[in-house]
Amino acid sequence: MKRTLRLNLDVVFYGVAGSGKTTQAERIAEYFDAHFFSIGITLRKIAASQDNFGEKIKQIIDAGEFPDDKTHYQIYMKGMAGAHEEQAIVAEGVGRLLNLKGVFDRIENKLGRKYIVVHLLIDEKLAIERVMQQKGRNDQTPETIQNRFRIYREETLPVIEQHKKERPVLEISAASGIEDITKKIISALKPFSS
Repeated sequence: MKRTLRLNLDVVFYGVAGSGKTTQAERIAEYFDAHFFSIGITLRKIAASQDNFGEKIKQIIDAGEFPDDKTHYQIYMKGMAGAHEEQAIVAEGVGRLLNLKGVFDRIENKLGRKYIVVHLLIDEKLAIERVMQQKGRNDQTPETIQNRFRIYREETLPVIEQHKKERPVLEISAASGIEDITKKIISALKPFSS
């Protein structure tokens, strides 16, 4: 993909497991020459380490739960630190719970940044099929997937509703192929780029 535009603010992706949020966030970051940050990828790297902190994170991931606010703050700051001052950040997996949204909002405010939300919409049955096809993830059991969907319905959807009161939320269907979804997102983001 060839970049012709640059985002004027940061973008945070939301969607259930299997909606393609990591793939799409990476593609959008590449297209707009933005800094990509994924809490999930970062957490899995930490969990693979052989120290006590890594083991703690591994247990949390394996249970389909979330680390505490302090841990998220440290991970967010580390992940966002790689962005140049004028470079937008495209993040995935941040602020999934109201308290974690608050953590991310504090960091954005501290850094003088603003963001919008891309919410990828997909039928739960299709999302589960996609998750079950993912390779290289040992945290994808039927139990943890169901727990992640439950948490998304109960905890993340209210976060998205709160976002709608505070900033633009671009809702994009994620039921089609990767290329088609990317084109839809790029089109929706053009008013927020130059």
